Amino acid sequence: MKSKFLLSALVALFLLSTCYSQPEFTPDSIKNMCKRVAGGRLNSKLYNGWQVGTYFEGIMALYDLTQDKQYLDSTVAWGTFHKWLSAAAVPDTFPSSFDDVCCYQAYLETYLADPQPANMPHIQAALSFVKRYTYDTCPNKCSDVTWPIIDQFHMAAPCHPRAAVILNDPVTYDSVYQYSVSNARHHYNVKFHLFNSNCSDTNATRQWWGRGCGWGVCGVCRIHQFLPPGHPGRAWFEQKIRETAAALLPLQNQTDGMWRSDLFQPTWNKEASGSGFFCYELFYGIRNGILDTATYLGPAKKAWKGLIGCVGVDPNQPNLPGWSQGVGGGVSNDFGITNHDEYTEGAFLMAGNEFYRFLVNGISAVGGASGYSPAKQASNPVARFMCVAVANSRIDIPRGATGVEFYSPAGRLVASLSGLPAGRHSVSVADVVRGKQVTIVKFVFPR
Repeated sequence: MKSKFLLSALVALFLLSTCYSQPEFTPDSIKNMCKRVAGGRLNSKLYNGWQVGTYFEGIMALYDLTQDKQYLDSTVAWGTFHKWLSAAAVPDTFPSSFDDVCCYQAYLETYLADPQPANMPHIQAALSFVKRYTYDTCPNKCSDVTWPIIDQFHMAAPCHPRAAVILNDPVTYDSVYQYSVSNARHHYNVKFHLFNSNCSDTNATRQWWGRGCGWGVCGVCRIHQFLPPGHPGRAWFEQKIRETAAALLPLQNQTDGMWRSDLFQPTWNKEASGSGFFCYELFYGIRNGILDTATYLGPAKKAWKGLIGCVGVDPNQPNLPGWSQGVGGGVSNDFGITNHDEYTEGAFLMAGNEFYRFLVNGISAVGGASGYSPAKQASNPVARFMCVAVANSRIDIPRGATGVEFYSPAGRLVASLSGLPAGRHSVSVADVVRGKQVTIVKFVFPR
């Protein structure tokens, strides 16, 4: 009996290792598949609306994955073609629809990838937008939803933390957290733990649109990606990742690894756009230590296998994934192998980047920012940076800083030091703030 049990265990272990060592799960395979999908559409003259804005989010993720400058250059060429403006009508900084500013995310990431003064003009419209909707419209106390549909939570909200890195502005970090909590009151169902596209009550059963929920989970991950480790808002975003991932798991088709346009209609066609966003969330959560590998790695790999199974099904578009539901505002089962959309390819590339980084680098030690974190940019004099501290800590002051500002968890300035001598390298937080709670410390450099 004991030998039979041992044999069964060895067989199960062999099957498991065989499943997870399949060619589609190697770093080179993931990289090559992402390059193939990107190559099916890459063009600097693509329209700068939300569909293509999401696509270039994926292109910048592919640049993050490969460090191949052609992808950064392609995004810069796209931004240049559109004069670094959004799809909105003039004036650019006051868009009529928050969908229109999706392109700003990629614009800002091109600067974060190459933060030099010559590139600063490229992102002025994006920074003006973020400043307006941080300080002018509802400064740090937004009492109602800012983005009317959950799609726009993805399109607009992730611009804020990217701009906050560049501006070194703690208030902008806090504002996007406050806006997200407000938005969730309208678009996050606390009974089903799913995002819904249009105004959502918190307990009623309704149609659950796959891509609508996908916009929500993608926005959550892309905001969390840029919040500084230790920021009080990170826990809220991480909880949303845990809740939605747990809710999505039983809705995943076990045969093809995909989700449906209506999440609760298992007999419908598989759908690639929502599935791409869910795959991205799963790998993002795993790689950042938010989701446990024992529960979620298998489903995440199954989702990736399902996505790559959609690539090339249309002989006329051999490099693009089919089975993508077209532009719409709710569930549909009217699409097939010849349906391709830029946002689906963007989701595919973001998912591939997270899977690749997990395989190559493992789980992030800080559970936090990938790619363009503030810490990574700290050595660059253009990128002012900050740290997280508590009242009883002592912080080191980076070389060249002439001042320090201390902010509360709500993003309020509570104390500051200026005119620091060149030889001063550390300061006690308690000596400056005198008992007040501090989360973010911002270092001030001479202009």
